[in-house]
Amino acid sequence: MVKIALLVPNEDMLETARKVVKEQNIEVDYMKAIQTVNTVNEARMAVEAGAH
Repeated sequence: MVKIALLVPNEDMLETARKVVKEQNIEVDYMKAIQTVNTVNEARMAVEAGAH
């Protein structure tokens, strides 16, 4: 099974995403609000955590 990572730019979007994930019964293994300057490093960490 594919593990999904979700990186969003702010906490409001993260909270909305959590609600949608729960409502739609989607399995997301890595969810985090990040700053744009950290996108590449955060994506690497998500992949290291098993996300594809």
